[in-house]
Amino acid sequence: MHKKRGQIIIVVLIIVMIIGIIIPAVVYFSHHEMKWTVKETKSTRAFHLAEAGIDRGVFAMNGTAGLWKNVANGTSSAPTGMDGTSEFTDVEGGRYKIKITSGPVSHQITICAVGKDEKSDEIRGLKAIYQLEGINSPLFANSKIDVSGNEKV
Repeated sequence: MHKKRGQIIIVVLIIVMIIGIIIPAVVYFSHHEMKWTVKETKSTRAFHLAEAGIDRGVFAMNGTAGLWKNVANGTSSAPTGMDGTSEFTDVEGGRYKIKITSGPVSHQITICAVGKDEKSDEIRGLKAIYQLEGINSPLFANSKIDVSGNEKV
C-alpha cells in the first residue's frame, strides 16, 4: 500500500513542476506579444499618415491644370505647403509632411511623405514616383488627317 502512495506523490510533483514551468512561460510570451501588438499598431498608424500624405500630394497635383508637366520639367515648384516644411494635421492621431520634387528622370515627379504618430512618436515615410502619360497609341483614319494650328489630339 505504501508503495502506491509514494508513486502518486512523485507523479503529482512532476505535474506541479511542469505547470510551474509552463505558466511563467505563457505569461512571459503573452506579455511580450501585447507589447509587440501595441508597437505594431503605432507603427501602422504612422504608415497610414504617410499614405495620407501621398494621397494629398497627388490630389494637389491633380488640382491645377498643367502643374504635373511644369513640376516634372522643373519649370514650376510644388504647390504651397508641399515643400516638406508644412505639417498637416487633418488626419486624427498624428501629423504628416509632404515634399514634391521633379525627377528622378525627366517627366517624373517624386512625392515623399513622412507620417508621425502623436502618441508614440513613431515615424514612417513613403516615397512614390509618378509619371503622367498620355495615350501612347497611333491614330488611325480611313482617309486623310490634316493637323494644323492649335488642334489637340
